[in-house]
Amino acid sequence: MLTVRIALTILALPLFGACTTLLRDTTPRFEVGAQASQTTSGSLDFNWRLSGDRSVGPIQVFSDDQKIWLHWHAKQTTPILSAQQTDGEQILSDSRRGDISVVTGSWDHLYFRRGKKTAQAMRVNSLGRAPQVGVTEVDSNKQIATTQLGSNFEINADDLHLRNTLSRWATLSGWHFLPEHWTVDFDIPISGYASFSVDFEESVKSLMSATELSDRPLQACIYSNRVLRVVSVTQTCDPSTSAEVRS
Repeated sequence: MLTVRIALTILALPLFGACTTLLRDTTPRFEVGAQASQTTSGSLDFNWRLSGDRSVGPIQVFSDDQKIWLHWHAKQTTPILSAQQTDGEQILSDSRRGDISVVTGSWDHLYFRRGKKTAQAMRVNSLGRAPQVGVTEVDSNKQIATTQLGSNFEINADDLHLRNTLSRWATLSGWHFLPEHWTVDFDIPISGYASFSVDFEESVKSLMSATELSDRPLQACIYSNRVLRVVSVTQTCDPSTSAEVRS
C-alpha cells in the first residue's frame, strides 16, 4: 500500500505538555523510525446525502463496508431507524455511545422517524437506483444540508487517510501534528466529502468520534502548546506517565 508522507513546514517542534505542567528537554520523543508498518483498518465513506427534518435526522452519516455511523446532536434522542429494501422497509437496531450510534450492515437508504417528522440518508452513489418510498418531503428551509457551509475544516477525496486530514487541518490552524504524533500502526482510509462548522479542537473530536465504536478506537490528545497526537483509547494522553514532569 502506498505510504503518504506528510511534509510540514515546521522545523522545530516543542514537546507536548499538559496545561499545568512543563516537560524537561530530555523527555523522549516519539520517533518516526519506531513506527510499525502501516495497515488498513477499514475505509470511512462520507458520501451520504441527508434530507428531511433537521430535528429528527442525524448531523452526519459515514460508513465502512460493514457498519454505518450516525452522529447526533448532544441532546438528540435516537429516532426510529429503518432501511429501504426491495420488498419494503426493515426496522434497524443500533448501539449508541455519546453522540454516535452504529448500525451494523451495508445499507444504501436509511429512514429516521419520530411521530410525523421524517428524514432520510442515502449513499450518493446509490441515488440513481434507490426508491423514494414512504418519506414525506419538507420545506427547503428544513432540509439537512449535505455539507455545513462556512467551515474551514473539510474532508475531501485528496486526503486519502484520516491522518492526512488531521495534518492538513493542523497546518491551517497553526497546530503541530507530525508523522510521529500518529502513534498507532494503521491508517484509516476515507472517501467522500464532509465539513465541520466548529473550531479546530471540536472538529478533531468530531472526526475522531468516527472510530469510537470501531474495533480499534482512537482518541485525540490536544495539548496546551498546540500539539495534537492520536493514540489508542487504551493509552493515556497524560505525558507525565512516560516522562518526568516539573511544575
